[in-house]
Amino acid sequence: MRKLALLIIIVLLIPSMAIAKADVNAVKGELIQILTELTQPASKNPDEGKAWKLVLDGEVMGKAGNIAVAWDGKGRHAISAKVKGMPSVQAAFGETESWVYLPEKNKVFVASHDKFEGPTLLTECNSWTALGPWIQGLPGVLMFLPVPDDVTVDMTDEDGILIQKDEDIDLRIQRSEDGTVDIVSESKKYAGRLSFKDWKQVPVDSFEKLLQLPDAKEKESVDIADMRAMFNTMIDYGSEALLTQFNKKMVPDPLAGVRKEQGVGVVLLKGTPEEMGKQHGTLLKDAIHYNMHRTLHGVGFLYTVESGDWFPKKMLETWKAQEKYVPERYKQEIMAMADASGISRDWALSTNVFPELFHCSGLAMCGKATEGGVLYHGRVLDYMTQVGLQNTAVVKVFQPEGRNAWADIGYAGMCSTVTAMNEKGLAMGEMGGRGEGYTDGIPMSIMMREIMERFETTQEALDWMAKTPRTCEYFYVLSDAKTKRMAGVASYAAELAK
Repeated sequence: MRKLALLIIIVLLIPSMAIAKADVNAVKGELIQILTELTQPASKNPDEGKAWKLVLDGEVMGKAGNIAVAWDGKGRHAISAKVKGMPSVQAAFGETESWVYLPEKNKVFVASHDKFEGPTLLTECNSWTALGPWIQGLPGVLMFLPVPDDVTVDMTDEDGILIQKDEDIDLRIQRSEDGTVDIVSESKKYAGRLSFKDWKQVPVDSFEKLLQLPDAKEKESVDIADMRAMFNTMIDYGSEALLTQFNKKMVPDPLAGVRKEQGVGVVLLKGTPEEMGKQHGTLLKDAIHYNMHRTLHGVGFLYTVESGDWFPKKMLETWKAQEKYVPERYKQEIMAMADASGISRDWALSTNVFPELFHCSGLAMCGKATEGGVLYHGRVLDYMTQVGLQNTAVVKVFQPEGRNAWADIGYAGMCSTVTAMNEKGLAMGEMGGRGEGYTDGIPMSIMMREIMERFETTQEALDWMAKTPRTCEYFYVLSDAKTKRMAGVASYAAELAK
């Protein structure tokens, strides 16, 4: 892995450098020299027989931790991370064997695979592809960057660099004789500290020791595609967060090229299940990849580290437990979407039951609660914005052959729904309760789609739901334009399991 730790330095350095004006050329030269050394791994493979080793510790945005990364420029990587408040994690991507180790749980996930061809695993990280060249060119840009006059740039008594501006910036950069670079920010806006240690090339034999499989009490075999996807997704997440803060225009848009109405993506899917799936996978290909990885491998990585359970495996098991309740037409559509977008069918099936583990909210009101007794049905979909779920938000209008047309207010890659309204005026949303893990029934989001395609009134939907095996614990909200009726359904897992 190239430059993992470099993502963090920019968070503290760039705001200062972007507005700093050096009074003395020597100060600016020293700053450029330090930055050149720190960003060198972003543009230079290690020498033959060597590997880059980078160690970074400190505290940024209230999170204290330590990160160590190493790579040999031939597709092999070693990573360890310990962040306060989270379990520690170690990982290695070797020539034919890779692993993720959770020390506190004494468990290791292992994947055997063919040799990886290429210098790094980051070739599929879209945001990193945009960020990498920016980091590489940073020292050169800084050399000619115009700066305002209200910034103090000076040398400290210890031959360090001081950068100050009002209360926004108070940055001290110090390089020790052993090569360690300490960066301390005491401003309220960018408070934090970083210490760059062992920022150097080491003999490859010492690097190879980091690739050796830990002697863990518990060992579980997993798919290398999921392991690499977790790695790439976390790098992409960090790169996107950085680009969003400093140059949002550089962030790749997963919905680029998709028709927009009032700033929201809209697609029309019509025909047979296979035809709608193919259209979905073709029109929203990039957004589907983004969403699949952010949920299955981004959220999934954090879930795995916290729980000790391999998230992609858990989600596939959830799908298999519910598959017998899923109408064949929806399975055909999901698989057609997967094939058209170029993702694994297992990934697509798993992601379409992702809502079984995570919940949101909604409301409905009418009568005395509203002006003129008008019926209002609202929905809240502001969860998981931290992982970028909102970046794939899209309205999908479905026109299935021989069934009700309906609109899904949801996300790319989801053939099921959690927020919908059909052409008859029937609308439905849900609010999650507890009961995660009770999966003996039709997946909630697919049940909601079935209601949209089959019924036109609240009562019809309620009658069908009462005799349909359901999952988890949800509070459904329904309303319809025909009868002007609304209803709430409390569906408890404990009661369903009786």
